[in-house]
Amino acid sequence: MTGHGEGAAAAAARALSELGPPVVCIKLDGGGCLLRHRGRTWRVGSHPAGPVADSTRAGDAFTGALAVALFEGQKVPQAAAFAVAASDLAVSAYGSQPAYPDRERLQEQLRTGRQASSVAVPH
Repeated sequence: MTGHGEGAAAAAARALSELGPPVVCIKLDGGGCLLRHRGRTWRVGSHPAGPVADSTRAGDAFTGALAVALFEGQKVPQAAAFAVAASDLAVSAYGSQPAYPDRERLQEQLRTGRQASSVAVPH
């Protein structure tokens, strides 16, 4: 599979889901993610708390938060929004560890951000 951008990511998510995993989540370069679940592809938007200071470890924050949310039993779309919020906050300060949000800051980002506003991607 080749290509760049959201269309290529949606095609890749669809192809991966056809191999059998119930959920495919692809982190987008510009923030947010594409989520393939139950035959539909969704975009979870990114709304950083401020300008990007350092993108180091944003993907790690995303992956860790997604794992925590799924382990806690959050539904897949909410878990993806939780992960995007963690990634958005992780890029708002310099350095990987100092930038990771605590739970309170992450919950505030979810309340004030628009990560939960997933939209279907027509692919």
